[in-house]
Amino acid sequence: MGSNQEKPNSDKAAVDSFKRWLADKGYTNIERGDGADISAQKDGKTFFFEIKKTSKDGNGNNKYYFGAATLTEWKTAIENKGNYYFVIAIETKKKHSSPFDFYMISPQELLRYSVIPPFKVDFNIRYEADKDGNLTFFRPARRKSTLVPDEEMMGILINQWKDLGERPKDKHEKENGQDDFTKLE
Repeated sequence: MGSNQEKPNSDKAAVDSFKRWLADKGYTNIERGDGADISAQKDGKTFFFEIKKTSKDGNGNNKYYFGAATLTEWKTAIENKGNYYFVIAIETKKKHSSPFDFYMISPQELLRYSVIPPFKVDFNIRYEADKDGNLTFFRPARRKSTLVPDEEMMGILINQWKDLGERPKDKHEKENGQDDFTKLE
């Protein structure tokens, strides 16, 4: 895939569309955020918006949406309470001014819908075959926000997971119902 091609699961179209929505609502200095997809200013305050894209069919049929937020996003959200929002961008097949319906949700609200699965450690192995079919393996470049694990780090993660699992269960765990999300117009 060429460097200027959009990844199939990219949020880029939703981010671009939401930037236009922000500009229409009087936000300024709309740019890539640190710990969020977008930072923007309004009334002398800086706001952060993390876009999470999903889709529904042209008939508006319900979809089950799941996604993830990185610890970097959560750290920025916690440090900027009241000024950080997750934005669910639901891609529509209907013809209207925006290809997305946007729903803004605070980090505190999103926590009610969130779970922490067992930690996972991602790996990427790039390989090439020579003319005889022999493989050579390479470590690809990594994002600077990632860590290269070692056995000590794995032990820390294992112990943290154990400690988190021993905490008392949250009252929200028992709640199940329908909440009203605010659709942005």
